[in-house]
Amino acid sequence: MSPETLASVYAAVGRWFWYVSIVAIGGAAGFRVAIRGQVARGLHRFSLAAAIVLSAAVMWRLYAQTYSIFGIDESVTWEYVRIVAFDTAWGTGWRWQMAAAILTVALLATSFYLPRARTALTGAAALALVVTAPLTGHAVSGEGMVWLSVILQIAHMAGASLWVGTLLAVMLFVRPGNDSVFAAAVRAFSPLAVGAVSVLVGSGVLTAIVYLDSISDLWTGIYGRILVLKLLLFGVVAGLGAYNWRRLKPTIDQPKTVVLLRRSARTELIIGGVTLAVTAVLVALPLVHE
Repeated sequence: MSPETLASVYAAVGRWFWYVSIVAIGGAAGFRVAIRGQVARGLHRFSLAAAIVLSAAVMWRLYAQTYSIFGIDESVTWEYVRIVAFDTAWGTGWRWQMAAAILTVALLATSFYLPRARTALTGAAALALVVTAPLTGHAVSGEGMVWLSVILQIAHMAGASLWVGTLLAVMLFVRPGNDSVFAAAVRAFSPLAVGAVSVLVGSGVLTAIVYLDSISDLWTGIYGRILVLKLLLFGVVAGLGAYNWRRLKPTIDQPKTVVLLRRSARTELIIGGVTLAVTAVLVALPLVHE
């Protein structure tokens, strides 16, 4: 494997863990807001663990960025990391993302001692992560209406977090054995999921319009082809979600339906994780006009 390829792999792995952590924390916030009254033992520890992983992922991504600039030809040192973080065009984004990661750990750790404030603190942490997420990606690398790209990416990340992340929380913390509780959680989650998917689709379509020069860009370049792969995976996940919503949810009180719904939701989450991996690769590729 060439040093350039290795640097790309390092960066993609770091971005995947970063995305998954943001989605998990956003999902914990969504769970607390949408599914009130449901005791989810371990949810808070899960959120804090995700925040710690996220902080490590930010540092890993910064290392990967430094390696891609300096480490291919010589060893990475703290001085090189400092240069990337403070003396490059991306430095501001890196600093904001690290500040958001540290703030998230602090808020979630503090909320161990303020249980009544956990919903607000988890929501504040998720908001900080989502708002700073676009600051080291395509949204700030172009010219023109950068603010529009940033807003679209914030909406896109928020939609993914509230949909996939909240579904993950439901599957992990509404345990099998109490079908009535699971049914109530699914009913409470459904309106949030519909809204989140709508935001995700809308922001994704508008982002594609901003980033692509023509429809033919979808098959004439590597960026477009990877984007098509992401769209196909998203279509599968959305199709499973629609099937769960339209076909299974109306009969959720039946034990057989609960089993089918859990199985379908697990598949939805697995493909969602793969979609995040494809996204981690996509955001590192040059846009079609670059």
